[in-house]
Amino acid sequence: PSKVYTCPGVLTDMKGVKISCTSKHRGPRTFLEAMEESCNIALVKVGRELGPERFLKYIRAFGFGDKTGIDLKGEVNGTIPKDPKHISKVSISTMSYGHGIAVTPIQLINAVSAIGNGGFLNEPRIIKEVVDNDGNIIEKFKTNTLRRVISQETSKTLKDIMAKVVEEGTGKKAQVPGYKIGGKTGTAYIASAEGYEDEYNSSFIGLAPAMDPQITVLVVINRPKGDFYGATVAAPIAQEVMAKSLEYLKVPKTEKVDENALKEDIEVP
Repeated sequence: PSKVYTCPGVLTDMKGVKISCTSKHRGPRTFLEAMEESCNIALVKVGRELGPERFLKYIRAFGFGDKTGIDLKGEVNGTIPKDPKHISKVSISTMSYGHGIAVTPIQLINAVSAIGNGGFLNEPRIIKEVVDNDGNIIEKFKTNTLRRVISQETSKTLKDIMAKVVEEGTGKKAQVPGYKIGGKTGTAYIASAEGYEDEYNSSFIGLAPAMDPQITVLVVINRPKGDFYGATVAAPIAQEVMAKSLEYLKVPKTEKVDENALKEDIEVP
């Protein structure tokens, strides 16, 4: 988290391909600060350091490119490179901040849930248990753990980083009074057969509470009008879903509530 990367605003590779940064800040910043700001160029440098082999190894380990096994029909694999040799320098650069692969919402939820639960990737299910009218459990479905993806220590580090994204960074509009929330915003061009459109999928994915997550929430806004950043169009909706879900589930508050915290109405296109 403390490693320093420098963002010049634009990176140009040997073929003249330019990668620009959506963050407004330039110069040196730590990896933690880069995550808070969604600095594309810092993430490009991380991806290049990892290299195609290790990067693809973890893409696969988190379940991208394969069906999750959820008990619903119609699930697809998504699209990832088949082999590290198919990942060019431009490809690994764009993949580092989310372009160049295609993932399903349930894959993304499952991967972030693995970060939240100590590093284990599980097979998602629709039904947790079946109960009768008196609340007695008739049938309970066991969790099927597929594999460990990251260590407990790395899980904690990432949850700390995701909490900072919501406390200090692009995820501020996902804050829920009384809870520490972890999350990450996303703003991605929509891919088509002809290439990338000038339209966006804007998203926010959150863990709540951040350090002992009970829920993972993903909100995706398809082709938002006007302001298109995940930070402004998706995070406020996730905030409402998380707040109401935590209350419904009777999850104890983890933080003191600041009664003077700024509240504002957000108009979502």
